[in-house]
Amino acid sequence: MTLQVDKDPVHLILTFCYFSLTVLFDISEPAKVTEEAKSISVTQGDPATLEARFSGTKPLKAKWLKAGKELTSGQRYKVHGTDTSSVLKIIKTDKSDGGEYTFEVSNDVGQSSCEATLTILGQKLKKTEGIKGSFAHLECLVSGSLPITIQWYKDEKEIQTDEKHKCTFFENVAFLEISNLNSKDSGNYTCIAKNKAGTVQCSGILFVKGLKTINVCKITSSADCSVSKDNTSSSLELFFAKTSDSGDYVCEIQNDVGSTSCQATLFVKG
Repeated sequence: MTLQVDKDPVHLILTFCYFSLTVLFDISEPAKVTEEAKSISVTQGDPATLEARFSGTKPLKAKWLKAGKELTSGQRYKVHGTDTSSVLKIIKTDKSDGGEYTFEVSNDVGQSSCEATLTILGQKLKKTEGIKGSFAHLECLVSGSLPITIQWYKDEKEIQTDEKHKCTFFENVAFLEISNLNSKDSGNYTCIAKNKAGTVQCSGILFVKGLKTINVCKITSSADCSVSKDNTSSSLELFFAKTSDSGDYVCEIQNDVGSTSCQATLFVKG
């Protein structure tokens, strides 16, 4: 504001000046882990996956380390991510993969990290054989604090409970029963158990075999079996039944004017 005074008569002239000031602030958000990677346990030979989520002003640099060495995509590892998450997948685990893993994310104004432990288990589901048309029973021993959620997978595809598949969990044992087996049921099965403390899994292979037909009239008594006949009946006795003995058995009888037969199915549980 300026003030001007003239001679008689006295006049005052006021002049006002206005100023405008604009201040720009550059506010950057430091890199921060928003969801830490969880410690997990897997069976040796199975894949393992660790995931962490983060936020912050771009550009962000994310990396996974083990024993101070950065892990990158290759034959053993796959590392991929988005603007807010990063995943480390170990394609096929072995004992040396066990230990502590570190995830780090950083930008120009900050850095954040978290750790997770990978435990490699020796337990595997038993290799199971089943017969077409019968059923298979898989089980996995699970221990930990309740509540525990159980999920079964076949060849990495989630199995839903239905008429064919029955999933139960009782006294620390997870069960999967598959009925009416066919060749498509053969494959790798994985049981995954989760609680607040982490995740554990075990895997195994189910092989479905076809039925075999045996003409018992051509079997003779041996160290493994006994065949007996009289005028009105015939019987076959297996002394030490094995899973490989499972299948359809047919008894045929014939004479000069015709023949007839009957069939029975034997299923030997492993």
